[in-house]
Amino acid sequence: MKSCPVCRATIEDNARFCHTCMSSLDEKQAWHAPRRHKRWWQGLLAAFCALALALGVALWPRSLPTVGEPQGSDASATESSSETSSSTGTTTLDADVSTTTAPSSASGTVSATSSTSTNATSGNTSSTSNAKTTTTTTTTTSTTKQSTTAPDSFVPDYRSGHANTEGNTAQNLFIKSKPGLIAKQDQWLYFINSYALHKVRVDGSGEQTLITFEKPDTPLGHPAPTNLNVIGDWLYLTIDGDIYRVRTDGSRLECLYDQNVPAMQLYVIKNNAYFADENGIHRMDLSTKKIETVNTEIKSWLEVKSTRYQNVYKNLCYLSEEKNALIGFVKTNDRKEIRQYSLSSPDTLQWSITSESSGGSKIFECLIADDTLFYMSQYNIYSANLLKSVPSTSLLFNSQSQVSFLDLLAYSHYKGGLLIARNYSLGTELYYRDGTTALIENSYKPYFFDDGYAYYYYNQLWRANPDFSDPVKLTQ
Repeated sequence: MKSCPVCRATIEDNARFCHTCMSSLDEKQAWHAPRRHKRWWQGLLAAFCALALALGVALWPRSLPTVGEPQGSDASATESSSETSSSTGTTTLDADVSTTTAPSSASGTVSATSSTSTNATSGNTSSTSNAKTTTTTTTTTSTTKQSTTAPDSFVPDYRSGHANTEGNTAQNLFIKSKPGLIAKQDQWLYFINSYALHKVRVDGSGEQTLITFEKPDTPLGHPAPTNLNVIGDWLYLTIDGDIYRVRTDGSRLECLYDQNVPAMQLYVIKNNAYFADENGIHRMDLSTKKIETVNTEIKSWLEVKSTRYQNVYKNLCYLSEEKNALIGFVKTNDRKEIRQYSLSSPDTLQWSITSESSGGSKIFECLIADDTLFYMSQYNIYSANLLKSVPSTSLLFNSQSQVSFLDLLAYSHYKGGLLIARNYSLGTELYYRDGTTALIENSYKPYFFDDGYAYYYYNQLWRANPDFSDPVKLTQ
C-alpha cells in the first residue's frame, strides 16, 4: 500500500490514479498541481453583465399601471399609508381594485361592500381577500385602503341667499295655542300634522311626507312633535321633550338633546339652539353640542293633570341675540309679571311689567312685534313700546263682547296693522290699528303667520289673508 502524493490518501501499490483526488500516478508523466487559467477578459465581461442586470432590476417598472391604480407620487403615498396602517393596527383590505360603495341611508350611516372575510375579536377587525384583477396582458393583486365615504346626494331646496338665520318667529313659536307646527324658508312650508312631518311649496305644489313618527299607544300619549324651526339644510323640532334635527329632505334624523328634563320650547338662531325647561333657559352650540344656562327665572314645564289631560306652561315669549334680550313670564305671589333679562348676562333684570299696570287684572298672554309688546288681561289688550328703557303701557283694545280672551294670536301689518285674538266662545276677533274690529266665527285655529298670510288647518292646510279672506287650500 502506498500514499497519494497529492491528497495523501492510501491506495494500492499498482494503482495508476488516485481514487480520491483522481490524480494520475503514471511515473512517465510528471504531476503538476491543478491551476486556474487567468482569463481576465471573461471576468470583466461577467462583472459588466452583473452590473447591467442589477441596474435593470432597479429601474425597470414592476408592472404597468391599471385603471384606478395610483401612479407616481400618489402610488408612493398609498404604499406609505398602507405600511403606516399596518404598523398602527388600522384595518387594511386586500380587495379588488374596483369596489362597490353603498349609498348613504336616511340615518346618515355609510356602508361599503366588497368580497371580504371578516373576523371580530374584542373589537379588532381584520379583513382579507385574495381577489385578483385580470387584464388581457397580466394578472395583478392590488392592496388598497378601503374607502367608506359615499357622496352626499342631498340638494338644498332654498335659493342662494334665501336661507333663514332664525328658525321661526317668536309669535309663531311662543304662543301657547301655536306650538310651532309650521315653519317657512324661502318658497317652502314645513308642517307637522299629527305625528308626521311634511313639506309643500307656498303655492301648494311639491307636497311630500318627510317622516312619520311612531304614535305612543297610551291614553295620554306623549307630546306630539312640535317647536318646528328651519335654518338652511336642517329642520329642528322637539319630540316628547327631546330635541332632534333632520335634513329638509327627511334624511339624517339625529337626536341632539335627550335628558330626563324635557325641553318644552325651542328657538334656533344661526348656530345656537335655545330651549326652555323647568330649570330655565339654556343655549346649545350646534357645532360642539355644548350646553350652558342663560337664565334661571323664566321656566317652562309640562303638568300632567290626569291620564287624559295635561297642561303645558310656556313662559318664554321673546328672544333676540341682536338686541341681547330675553322676555318671558315670571310668577310672583300668584301673579305673573312680564320681565326682560339680558341674554348675555344670566338673570340680569332690565325691566318688568306687573298686573298693577293693567288695572290689577292678571296678565296671561303676550307677543312682540315691531318693537312693541302686546299683552292681555281678562277683557283688555295693552301695548308697550320696547324702544324705551322702561316701557310705558297703554290700553289698546277693550273686548266689545265683554267675553274673556283666550289667546293673543298674532300681529300683522295687513291693512295698516292687525291684531288677532280669540275669545272663549265667540271665535276669532280682529283688531285693526285704526280702531275697527271684526269677528270671525270659526272652529279652526291659525297656526302660522308671516307678514303676508295666515296659515291654518281645516282638514287640510290652508293659506289666507291675515283677516282670513280669500282662502286657498294647499294640501290634498
